Amino acid sequence: SISTIINTYTPILAFNPCDNKFTVEDASTFNAGDTVLMIQMKGAVIDSTNTAAFGTVTDYKNAGNYEFNYVKSKAGNIIELENKLTRQYDIPAGKVQLIRVPYYSSVNVTDTLTCLPWDGNKGGVLVLNVRDTINLNADINVSGKGFKGGVGYNPGNATLTCFQNNYFYPSNTLLAAQKGESISTISPNISCGKGTLAAGGGGGAGHNSGGGGGGNAGIGGLGGYQLEPCGSSPFDNRGIGGRQLVYNTATNKIFMGSGGGAGHADNPGNIPPSGGNGAGIIIINADKILSNSKKITANGNTGLACTIPASPDCHDGMGGGGAGGTVLLNINQYIDNSIVENKGGKGADMTGSVSTGGRIGAGGG
Repeated sequence: SISTIINTYTPILAFNPCDNKFTVEDASTFNAGDTVLMIQMKGAVIDSTNTAAFGTVTDYKNAGNYEFNYVKSKAGNIIELENKLTRQYDIPAGKVQLIRVPYYSSVNVTDTLTCLPWDGNKGGVLVLNVRDTINLNADINVSGKGFKGGVGYNPGNATLTCFQNNYFYPSNTLLAAQKGESISTISPNISCGKGTLAAGGGGGAGHNSGGGGGGNAGIGGLGGYQLEPCGSSPFDNRGIGGRQLVYNTATNKIFMGSGGGAGHADNPGNIPPSGGNGAGIIIINADKILSNSKKITANGNTGLACTIPASPDCHDGMGGGGAGGTVLLNINQYIDNSIVENKGGKGADMTGSVSTGGRIGAGGG
């Protein structure tokens, strides 16, 4: 019987190719003979000009590369692998992690099986090997365990900042909200604004436009337009939906779902609207699966609406939804119908009063 989290994870800090040894952050749960998965979560390069090209992936580098291996030996936090690597990895800049992969004869999933949420260095992947049969008496679900949504920020300054239209702004600015997380790491100096961050949704710009939805194999949706009373309505400075990432058998890369962009907020007392998290990755190798009408799910989270603790009304831009994740099933026989659900989260609805404050931006899906 298995449930909850069955994998353990550690970031890889350094690699010595001469002896195939890796320095990891914490090797305590790894032992000789263990099956492991190496996977690079980030490291892509994007266009960072203040133009419509902002966020375009110009070089994937080794982001999305992955492979199985075995632990040959361990000494402290140094792990020697049995086989030479077949792919390239950017260690440590690409956020490469080593994941212990349990191997079972047969398993019975008795409660929701999931993964460690992505924390910026590790997690976001559920992976297991089963010699015979997986029997699902509960769901497998990594929804919302992937790249993080843009974090909402509210300066509590209700001064109008209409017609902000740049693709990037610095963090904690009054003028635009934070982008969703994705496969590229960028400076805080360009972390806000309507431009996408690879597949991460763009943040809503002033005044009060909505955050864009996250992307993965498909693009994210656009956030809603800025505050109607700014004039020249509708003015298109809304958060742009995350860009489509390339999937093909030649490159064989896999990615977590990217986060949605935050909505632009400013009203004092509001809890600001963040973007929804993307979903994680599921990898299952097995001979048979008996699903029993249970689901294998990797959905993005819904974007968050801003809230006022003492009131249901919140007149600010809203967060975009997170993207769906990635599911790889290497299974010889499906004993019954298997249900795989892999979809993006809904953008948050605009909850403020249109009659008193005018229309503002909802979140993109």
